[in-house]
Amino acid sequence: MLKKQTSLSKNGSSPNQVRDWLMIKNVPQLLSVIPKYFVSSIVFGLLLVSTSAQYDSYWSDSVINSYKTEENANFKSQIIVGDSLLLLFEKRDEPCNWIEIGIRKSHYQSAARDDNGALSTVNNVFNKYQSGICKEDHLLPEIYLAYARTYMNMELSNKAFAYIHKGFESWNDRFPNKTVLMELYLSKGFLFDNLDSTVHYLSLAYELAVNEDDLKHQQGALNDLGYAYAVRGIYTEAETYFRKALKVAQKREAYIQVSSIFNNIAGVSENNQQTAFYLDSAFYYASLKGNLNAMQMAKQNSALFHYSNDSFQRGYDELWQSMLIKDSLYNNQKIRAFAEMEQKFQSELKEQRILYLDTQNKNRTRQRNGLIGGFFLVMVFAVSVVFQRNRIAKERKRSDLLLRNILPQEIAEELKETGRARAQDFKKVSVMFTDFVEFTQQSAKLSAAELVYEINHCFEAFDYIIEKYNIEKIKTIGDSYMAAGGLPIPTNVSVKNTVQAALEMQAFIIQHKTEMDAAGKPAFEMRVGIHTGPVVAGIVGIKKFQYDIWGDTVNTASRMENHGEIGKVNISKATYELLKGDPQFTFESRGKIEAKGKGEIEMWFVSYKT
Repeated sequence: MLKKQTSLSKNGSSPNQVRDWLMIKNVPQLLSVIPKYFVSSIVFGLLLVSTSAQYDSYWSDSVINSYKTEENANFKSQIIVGDSLLLLFEKRDEPCNWIEIGIRKSHYQSAARDDNGALSTVNNVFNKYQSGICKEDHLLPEIYLAYARTYMNMELSNKAFAYIHKGFESWNDRFPNKTVLMELYLSKGFLFDNLDSTVHYLSLAYELAVNEDDLKHQQGALNDLGYAYAVRGIYTEAETYFRKALKVAQKREAYIQVSSIFNNIAGVSENNQQTAFYLDSAFYYASLKGNLNAMQMAKQNSALFHYSNDSFQRGYDELWQSMLIKDSLYNNQKIRAFAEMEQKFQSELKEQRILYLDTQNKNRTRQRNGLIGGFFLVMVFAVSVVFQRNRIAKERKRSDLLLRNILPQEIAEELKETGRARAQDFKKVSVMFTDFVEFTQQSAKLSAAELVYEINHCFEAFDYIIEKYNIEKIKTIGDSYMAAGGLPIPTNVSVKNTVQAALEMQAFIIQHKTEMDAAGKPAFEMRVGIHTGPVVAGIVGIKKFQYDIWGDTVNTASRMENHGEIGKVNISKATYELLKGDPQFTFESRGKIEAKGKGEIEMWFVSYKT
């Protein structure tokens, strides 16, 4: 394996060289810029800061909450916004808000690798807090955490440890923001060279995140635990934690983190075929968000992997794609740099405008009272527009997610862009059918609610399994589940992935029945059949449309399921011929079996080698 070549450090980056291919604790520079309506609301609010104290208070509260919770903005843009907010709260004499924004700004400076700037910001924040003008004591551990984070980035572990200790000392269980305590635990864990100590503090962070129902920090703690084991060469434990982190990230639909974690799993996997799949998955999830940094990193990792395993042509192809993405990334960075320059210029204009308004207001005290009502109406209109746009954006996101749940992403995008989706021919698709045996008899033993729950429980598990193996769910028909590998994007591993998914589905059903039998409850048993061949795929109808496939391959796959056996995966000769040389599987010939409407068909049972 390649692990001996991998260069790692505790903070997830190598200071002296580019990491080979294990992307652990990767924090990519995200390309998205702050939504225009968010910046516009800041500009508008700053220009009218003197018009209505009551409304400004409402406005500033909404802005500070948005600034503190923003995850996907460009770091440099957020620093500029932070400067504007600091000016606002300085002029309004709101020291506690000023301190909160300063802490958050230092976080963005650290993320942008501006360590000196982050340290200067935290010093200013600490000095203002020490002056006593802000009495909110829950801010003190946040300040110490900001110090610790900055010193960790500067690789000054002793200073970081000292401030983490101060953070714990200043912590009080009555404080509302438990996130600070989680991050103190996470930071302390990574300052230890001893594995037991590291695992202890990371586990404390994870338990607290579970108690607080904080999925983001659950994912972070699990990923950090995987990293702790990985850098010490304990790859089995590392993979276990990475897989747990992956489930949480997928539940959050945090696709950039999903991509990073797939890179991590690839770094500790002992199976080269699985490693290739994980790296492909890392690229797939990065491409869902259009994140060029993550896409380029996944291709770079894949290139090194294939080259090191003597797949020189594939390695070259992956490296070439990595370079093409890097070119696109460079162009985006240039565009972003111009945008940041423009934003900085606008920020300076805002400061000048505020000073100008202050001067004018001193001479227009009487006039201002008459104008407050008009300005207030304008602000109400502006904010209503902001909220309306925000609501529309959320609804659009929900509709996009719904559409992606109904249709493959590529088909959904084509449908959105053109209003229609053309039918396509595919030469090699592996169609899979499942069916519960004696469904009618078993369902008679269950109430309607229990029956729906059992089917949903099984099909939810199937949905997760086919997503794991990059297989497309086609539809469910009563108790039958239909899926296909190799569309809408054909791959070389689709046949194998479909068989692996079928085996995992059978394993799930067998395990579930064992548990239900022990509890004295009825449970389903299942047949699975697979056939590989050409199909036509597309959307049918204009109302309640769905993605479907047609062709003799579908009929033959259905016969494979009909003539299967409980607990086994039955495959056709066509599928067998494509997999017979794979060392992972063992095959049991069943000879020729008469199938309705098809005549005699050769069939095999497939299973993993023991």
